[in-house]
Amino acid sequence: MAQSCLTVVIDDLYKMLPLWRSVKQTPLVLGSMGIGKSETMKSESRLYSKSIGRRFVEWNRTSIKDKEALAIGSDLVKEVHVYCDLRTSQLEPSDLIGLPVPTGQRTVWSPPDFFAYASQEGASATLFLDEINLGTRSVQNACYQLILDRQIGAISLADDVHVVAAGNRAEDGAYVTPFADPLISRMRIVELAKPSADDWVNHNGDEPRIGGWFSPHPNSSINGLITGFLKAYPQMIHTHKKDRSEMMFADHRAWSSLSKLLSNLDTFIPKGSNSALSLIHKLASAEVGAAVALTLEGFRNTMISVDLDELFAHPEKICEYENKGNIDILYATFAGIATRVRDEGIDKTSGKPKGKDMAGLQKILTPALEVASFLKTKEYKIFCTRMVRDIVSSQIFNAACVSNETFRNKIARDIGNILQCDFSLDAPSVK
Repeated sequence: MAQSCLTVVIDDLYKMLPLWRSVKQTPLVLGSMGIGKSETMKSESRLYSKSIGRRFVEWNRTSIKDKEALAIGSDLVKEVHVYCDLRTSQLEPSDLIGLPVPTGQRTVWSPPDFFAYASQEGASATLFLDEINLGTRSVQNACYQLILDRQIGAISLADDVHVVAAGNRAEDGAYVTPFADPLISRMRIVELAKPSADDWVNHNGDEPRIGGWFSPHPNSSINGLITGFLKAYPQMIHTHKKDRSEMMFADHRAWSSLSKLLSNLDTFIPKGSNSALSLIHKLASAEVGAAVALTLEGFRNTMISVDLDELFAHPEKICEYENKGNIDILYATFAGIATRVRDEGIDKTSGKPKGKDMAGLQKILTPALEVASFLKTKEYKIFCTRMVRDIVSSQIFNAACVSNETFRNKIARDIGNILQCDFSLDAPSVK
């Protein structure tokens, strides 16, 4: 029988993690695969690093030279906050506790390089024990002292080292090793609920509390097609079922991966070509499964069928789509508008606005926001404006809105109040 624990949403987790850090308690976050457990831990560590004025360093991406400098106690120790991700499922006990090394007539315990760093005065770090319940019982036993006493062998962790953990669930098909009660009593255990499509659209994996999925730099953004699709079909965000007939399934990790592929597609294949359209479907099938990919293809066909030139020339025509109540077409149109703004208003290489004093960006922003101003439903108006804002970044969007008096006066009457609204308001979705 599965044992239950408190279920929290991602916003709760971001509030709880700093509190656990402040009292040196180890949280264990359980949840389905691909819902953002690892990203959340790294993001909280990055934000903490910023709050204490230290440079954020990922141990697993650090050079051997820098690791040696940190392990032996260079000046670098007090300049950085280190995030170390240990995949417990891949560890042996010695990877945590180290090995004895002969020295003359005795042996000296030699810790792994990260723990050599993390035990020094002035060290600051987040130690993330990922997949902890996929590790062997002997590895879990090695975690007992680390989690409760903040020690590994005879080595004590520095005061500003926080130990956190995450694990998967047996009901999702993971081959978990049940926790012994002594280890359970050493952790504060919660289960992370699957984020909704709105949660995922509004939170970015690297900086979830700062911005949304969109970014002015194409290589780090979730593109408009996927964002619009998930708003129209929120049930497609996570399609994993244990008894599914199709091997692949959609989850947050798969959507993020597909977005990166689509963002890079233009580099290899001419945009809009038949080969590009065919490849998009195949890439989506490989990432999120054929059934979801087929629905995405239909949504994309709807998006590219909308005559945006005609709509920008006669923005009042958006009311025709709204009056028909076809949510699929509306969200596809919003996705198309946001994509056009990015393509024509933002330089793909630098991520900066095109034109002197943002003239190029303002030229395409004006008709885009005029379309939004004609929408009657508040939720649609907010979402369309928000998509445009987020795809160029809030900072650039706000600067473009206020830097040109003509532009500002033309748009402000209808959009000005909207910009002060909560952009996370839910909009209707396709059932």
